Amino acid sequence: MRDKQLRPDAYAQAEEELKILLADVITEVKNGMDIDTAIKAAYEKIYQSINPSFNYDEQFSFDTCYRDIPVVRMEMFTVARKLINNAFNK
Repeated sequence: MRDKQLRPDAYAQAEEELKILLADVITEVKNGMDIDTAIKAAYEKIYQSINPSFNYDEQFSFDTCYRDIPVVRMEMFTVARKLINNAFNK
């Protein structure tokens, strides 16, 4: 919460980016998709926006020291969960 107070512009920018990137996932949540599945799909889309060849299931099946996960700003995940939760509760 403190990070959001210190950097509101970063969170606003992330929200604008993610509304476009996750539009199909948000629509699926509104149509009844499971929230856990939606969050996983959102995380995968976020990682793939950095590295298009990223495979979520493959990378997370490796031991921690062998994973090759793209660097993503943490506010992206926070905002993605917020958007999905908002769509789930409507």
